[in-house]
Amino acid sequence: MKPCFGIGRFVTASILAIGMLASASASAQEQWSLGTSSTGSGPYRWGATIAEVVNAAQKKLEIHPQATAGFNENLLLISDGSLSLALSEASTVAAAYQGLPPFGQTGKGLKNLRWVAGAIIGVGHCFARTDANVKTLKDVRGKAWNLNVKSTATRAINEALIKAAGLSDKDFKGFELSTGEVFGAIQNHIVAGSCNILALGAAPLQSLAASTSYQLIPVTGEIYDRFSDQMHHSIVQVTIPAGTYPGQKKDVPTFGLVTPIITNAKMDDDKIYTFTKAFWGNLAALHKNRAFKGLKLDKTMAFGAGIVPVHPGALRYYRETIGEPK
Repeated sequence: MKPCFGIGRFVTASILAIGMLASASASAQEQWSLGTSSTGSGPYRWGATIAEVVNAAQKKLEIHPQATAGFNENLLLISDGSLSLALSEASTVAAAYQGLPPFGQTGKGLKNLRWVAGAIIGVGHCFARTDANVKTLKDVRGKAWNLNVKSTATRAINEALIKAAGLSDKDFKGFELSTGEVFGAIQNHIVAGSCNILALGAAPLQSLAASTSYQLIPVTGEIYDRFSDQMHHSIVQVTIPAGTYPGQKKDVPTFGLVTPIITNAKMDDDKIYTFTKAFWGNLAALHKNRAFKGLKLDKTMAFGAGIVPVHPGALRYYRETIGEPK
C-alpha cells in the first residue's frame, strides 16, 4: 500500500458536487462520495469494491469512489464537509484528530473526524537479502537500506521503524525508492533491504525469491513496542505464516496497519448505520477482492485504538453485533 500523502487542497468540482454537507437529497438514494487516492491506486480500487458491495446491499445510499490526493488530504476533505466518507490510515487519523504533525499547523485537531470501520489490514514486510545478514532491524546499521519516497505513508513508517530500532539516518545509507522499484534494487545489490506494507503472499516477493535469497525480518519485542508508541498505538500484531513465501520455514511476527473508513461527526446516524450494516453484512462479497481477504468484524476493526471516536451510527451497529468497546 502506498497512498499519496499530499496536503495540498485540490478539491475537484465532482467532490463539491456531491459534498456530504450539501442539502440532503429527497430521493430514495442519497449520493455519497468515498475519498480514496489517485485513480488506479490500491486505495481507489478498494473504494470501488466497497462502493459496489454496499450499493448492492441496500437502496438508501449510492456510494461513489472519489479520486483524491491521498490519505492526508482525505481527512481535511472529511473535516470541511467535502466528502461523505474516506479511506485513510489509522495512525494518520489519530494524528489528525489530536493535532499532531503533519496536522499541527491547524492549531487544533480535526475533532469532527469519526471512525466508521476498519477496512483493510496492510501487513508490514521487512525483508533483506540473506547475504546482508540483517536478522533484526538493529542490523541495518552500516547497510544500504531503502526508506521509500518522501511524503508517503511508507516513508513515515520506515522512519519510525528505524527510530524504534535505536538508529538514526547517520547509521546507514538511506535510499528513496518506491515500493515498485525496491525489489529490483535488492536483486541488483543496490540496497540490502526495505520495509513495505504489502498483502500477505505479495506477488513481488514471490517473484524475488526466484532470483534472490532473502529473509523476512521480525518486528517484535522492544522494537514493536517503541514503534507502536510512535504510531499512536494504532498498529496491530500480525504473523506472516510459515510457507507464505518460498523458503520461509518459520512464522514471522510483524505489525499490521489498519486502513479505516472515516466520516464527519455531522453525518446522519441512521445513514451511517445503514452503510456500516451493509459493509459488515456482506463480507463474503468483499472477500472476493484479495485485499479484503481475511477481513472480519472484531473490536480492533470496529473501534480502532480508541483515540478517534466511533460515529454513533456505526456504534449502534457494533453494540448490536459485538458489544461495547473495551
